[in-house]
Amino acid sequence: MRGIRLGIYLVLAAALALLVYAFISKEARPVPESDREIAWIHAATSGLLWERFVGGIQRFEESPEGRAMGLRVDYDRAYLDQTAAVPDVVLSRAGSSQRLHIRWYKLTSSTDIAYWARVLSRRTPPPLAIIGGGSSDRARDLARELHLAERERGELTPLLLITTATADRVYLGDEHVEGHELTRIYADRSFRCCFTNSQMAEALTAFLLSQPELRPHGPESLMVGGVGQALGGRVLAAAANFVMGLPAPVFTIEWEDDPYSLDLAEHFRAELRQRLPSRIVNQRVPYSTGDYFRPNTPESNAVSELARELTAYPQQRPLLVLPAGDKPVRRVLRALAVEAPLEVRHSVAVTGDSINLDVIFRDRATSWNVQELPFPLVLFAHEDPVDWKPEWKEGGGQTWKGCSATHDLLLNAKIARLLVEAAWRDDSEGRLVLAATPEELRTRLMALDPAFFDASGNRLRASGAYVVWLQPQFAQNRVLSRGVISVWSGRAAESPQGRQWHWQRLKQWTVEYGSTAAPSS
Repeated sequence: MRGIRLGIYLVLAAALALLVYAFISKEARPVPESDREIAWIHAATSGLLWERFVGGIQRFEESPEGRAMGLRVDYDRAYLDQTAAVPDVVLSRAGSSQRLHIRWYKLTSSTDIAYWARVLSRRTPPPLAIIGGGSSDRARDLARELHLAERERGELTPLLLITTATADRVYLGDEHVEGHELTRIYADRSFRCCFTNSQMAEALTAFLLSQPELRPHGPESLMVGGVGQALGGRVLAAAANFVMGLPAPVFTIEWEDDPYSLDLAEHFRAELRQRLPSRIVNQRVPYSTGDYFRPNTPESNAVSELARELTAYPQQRPLLVLPAGDKPVRRVLRALAVEAPLEVRHSVAVTGDSINLDVIFRDRATSWNVQELPFPLVLFAHEDPVDWKPEWKEGGGQTWKGCSATHDLLLNAKIARLLVEAAWRDDSEGRLVLAATPEELRTRLMALDPAFFDASGNRLRASGAYVVWLQPQFAQNRVLSRGVISVWSGRAAESPQGRQWHWQRLKQWTVEYGSTAAPSS
């Protein structure tokens, strides 16, 4: 009886889902004659992402810069029934009667990326731009479909503003062995608002090498002994010790079903080869699907091989490069801590932006138990993840309001600023006029001062980067239930010796992994 009842529930749920998707709008909404539109294209289930995007717009509106621009935002239609309607926010500026509509067009099985690229490009007027590309494969598909639409519509095809897709190169399924540059697929009309994998790998490598507690190294006793032997005339023994005392190996694991993972792993290896004389050992895992905690079979094989490698380098600090989301990384590190509990105490794990501060702090009770994952962990963020409002506690001391990371809000606020700054410009008579065509918006984005994009449409390094560092705490042979999280800001500057990174610690606090309390300074 229970089985029959469960079957009926499943059938009803499926029918309800089909009914909901049947009512999702498949039409591109009209735009008032003097207004223009930006299309925000994401899955129909991306309600939280839309809320964070709107929250970013609101943060910019309330900022001193937004107020100085006379920005006004109408949120009346921002939170409609998210399963059926087309939510939108309407931006305007004091001194201009023209408005900019930002609308969420939803991806479903019947309204996919190709559908919206075709429908929106053919509409008159077309959107000035499409905001999308939350992942590298989705950005690739958007760029490819817009490139196809460009053949028909030319300069009337919307621009592509890529949000968080970081892969430098992606594969289109052709025979191009090295892949295609993502911003060159839809050339001269793609703008990436986040950093690229090559930029992330460069920044993270520079940070790792700037911190003595993170930099890979061999046994210090061997290197010190080598110096003494060289001074005493035992040159061959000294040379052997120096070879043995070189930086510990670097181990990378990449997941073949994830373009982001393949691309970021490649850039990490390139950066580390330039900066370290370490041996680099690479492993490939064919797929990333699996359990929340237990590794899949190929991951288990990779972990066993990695554990055998680590036992050959006692008292050294090897680097583990794991470019993937929190689930694959958690599975691998957890299994590795079980197979090689002593060896992992000296290892350092680094990934990109696919694991964020929320995973290791706000959601730590379920997503990151530091006693099961006793690895120093280094992450990347495109914007400040701890832009929290300070509050004073009773009895003195300072805490911060809210525990959710702010990197996504600030990135969305930056996208809003770029659009507002470029979309409206003074005409010859001093009136604020909205860009009339995608080509006009493209010209204005390239002319931003200070510049934000390079000639390829990628974000410039000089706009700053952020690194998050989790340090587990130990007492002799025990892993404590707390860790220290620090957030660092980095800027790259050119010098005669090459590009130099300068790092500043913004915040540091102790985290109790048996508690969900807000951080204290």
